[in-house]
Amino acid sequence: MHKGLTRLTLVLVCIAAVSVAYYFGIYLPRFHDAELAERQSKADLEHARRCDTDAKQFYSNFVKQMGWDSDAWPFATWHFNKKLNTCLVSVESTRVIGYKLYKTGHVMDVYGNQTLLDTFYSVEGGKRIQFGPSDTTPDQFVEQEKKLLSE
Repeated sequence: MHKGLTRLTLVLVCIAAVSVAYYFGIYLPRFHDAELAERQSKADLEHARRCDTDAKQFYSNFVKQMGWDSDAWPFATWHFNKKLNTCLVSVESTRVIGYKLYKTGHVMDVYGNQTLLDTFYSVEGGKRIQFGPSDTTPDQFVEQEKKLLSE
């Protein structure tokens, strides 16, 4: 009888040890990770909402500041970049002067109020010809813009 009681006690202690190990080793970390993911998701959504509002205002001011009229066709997209923790606005404009098509592209940090990336080029005979102060070619701009607006 004493031997059976010892075995039962040993089995119960093992069950308790496995339960405690599961609770602290698996359940709590998963619960904690899910809680963190939910908080991060809510923060991301709030950042996106704030970026949407701030980017619209920034874009409106930018178009006024540039003095673009109906001859320029500006197009903008925006995105909250989690890696940089800021709201980015990408503005591209197209203007036709004579027989030439002129394009500009800018990616700007709304909260830092600075230009991160820009390009200036004309299209002649289907070829892009870079001009202006930018070191970024049109192809580099497209590649880097895509990366910035997806992070």
